[in-house]
Amino acid sequence: MRRLCVVRLVLIMQCAFLFVHQTHSHNSTSKSWIDPDSCTSTRTAMARKRHHTRLIGPREQNLSFFLICPICSKEDKNDFLWKYVRRPNSKQMFVRAKVKIFDSPWVISENLLKTVKNSDKIQLIDVSCELHFREFDAKTSLGTYVCTHTKERNHPANYIWYHVDQIPPPLTTVLKEIFNETVVKVKDWEQLKLEEGKYTRRLLDYKIWNAQKVGPFLITTKLWKQKPDTGGCGLVTIRQSRRCYICLPATKPEKFSSCQEKEIYRILRDTFDFLVNSPEKNLFGGSQRDHWSRNRAESLGFTIYGNGSHLYVPCEFTLFEGLFNFSDYFSPFPRRGCHVDLKFDVKCGGYKLRDLLDLYKQTEVASLSFELPRLSDFRYIKIQRLVLEGERGLLLHCPVTREVKCDSPKEATVQWKSGNGVTFGKKSLPDENIYVTDGCDLMFEEVHRFDIDIYYCYVRESEGQSTEWPVQPKIGYKLQMGEQQGLHWPSGNNVLIGVTVLIIWAVILAAVLSFFTCYDGFQRIWVRTKHLKVTEPKMRQVQATYSPFLDEDAMALRRAAHKYPPRNFRNRQLLSRL
Repeated sequence: MRRLCVVRLVLIMQCAFLFVHQTHSHNSTSKSWIDPDSCTSTRTAMARKRHHTRLIGPREQNLSFFLICPICSKEDKNDFLWKYVRRPNSKQMFVRAKVKIFDSPWVISENLLKTVKNSDKIQLIDVSCELHFREFDAKTSLGTYVCTHTKERNHPANYIWYHVDQIPPPLTTVLKEIFNETVVKVKDWEQLKLEEGKYTRRLLDYKIWNAQKVGPFLITTKLWKQKPDTGGCGLVTIRQSRRCYICLPATKPEKFSSCQEKEIYRILRDTFDFLVNSPEKNLFGGSQRDHWSRNRAESLGFTIYGNGSHLYVPCEFTLFEGLFNFSDYFSPFPRRGCHVDLKFDVKCGGYKLRDLLDLYKQTEVASLSFELPRLSDFRYIKIQRLVLEGERGLLLHCPVTREVKCDSPKEATVQWKSGNGVTFGKKSLPDENIYVTDGCDLMFEEVHRFDIDIYYCYVRESEGQSTEWPVQPKIGYKLQMGEQQGLHWPSGNNVLIGVTVLIIWAVILAAVLSFFTCYDGFQRIWVRTKHLKVTEPKMRQVQATYSPFLDEDAMALRRAAHKYPPRNFRNRQLLSRL
């Protein structure tokens, strides 16, 4: 009985502990957006920075995302209210205060702030006081958002400003002076490139407006050329344009002409820091950083220029409208660029034997079919794919048995992402290289070296749940670039190095051979000398013993020679010596 009471008491204590723990965890998650120990310091650092920009790319028009209200523990969420300043806005948004607050004198004009109201596209989450953009719309969602504290004027949340902006398509005008919209007939792609280069030079020489510099900012134009699908024939249209850009140095200048100019530079430099820096800068080399920055810029709708010493920001960036009087620096602003649409008619020639063989091989490879293992037995599978640089029409398939949709992000059930977080959608631009097909497969128009990455396919069970994507992907493709091997003759430097090595080895072998030859000669002389020293006394003794007999034999031979003279010359010589 006593043991039963003890067991019941232990169970009651465990249930009470779990209830208290769950209640505390629920209260902390509903009020605090970060670890309570570091919430205050993190929020203060964000208030010192002031500006926090969220860039939306052209492919993310229906994107769903959140803006977090910086509420720490032991704070009532009812004291916070979301306000915003919508774009475009012609009035001055930032004003200078008399006293610095969080190391900065700039505040938002309270007359421009309006209360955010719930709608079909923007919804306020009551539990965490987060602002949920269910479906981004450039007409109603662009602006500056602040989660203000209604009771404390100098609260850090009042100085954490979220800028939701984007880079619209370039503003350009058609130049009929350069190209009169006639079709130019060319024999092949080599001639097309030559003709295209002539129009490129004429477009660069055309003066639309002069470059202008104000402080650290320079307004200028940059050339952009569409990359056509080479190798085909028939009508080909190529667009070339000069887009307006604001250039600023990557290194902070020592002097500024005004405080507003300094603040504008800081905002632009922090917003577009990815043009010169990337998250992988401590893990990979420069090519990997360039790859990440290039993909990030392309997803936002513009191209990277420069070598890292300067940043080029498109003039269409919507935040320029709220940056003090920046539009007055370069009036009119933003300035229009120009473009031409070049039309070429590439002659279709007959197929050669090599082309027919290549076409046959491509058809044979395309007709191959293979069966993947049952993916239900795995949570995640990765396939390594070997590709060649310049390979065209690469298709990555997401193995799904049921019907899928990928028309809009809200209703899509299949989503493609790369290893650096870039999301791919339907083809929206004519020169887009990587896009999702109608069958929800990932298509590469042409494989480049900077496209080498891991590409993941995510599949969710039902549509209409824009934020409930699975953590694990359905499948991942790891692309690796293969090198095309060929026969290459060695260069002149390699031949010279080889000859030098052979000469050195020949000298070494000759020296070794000479050493052993001399050593053998010295050994022979030494052995002969030693042998003579041993045999010389014996020879003298033999000569002394047998010398009388030798004289008698010599006399007998002389007598015989006189009596019987030798017939040949050699014997006569021997007898003469006796």
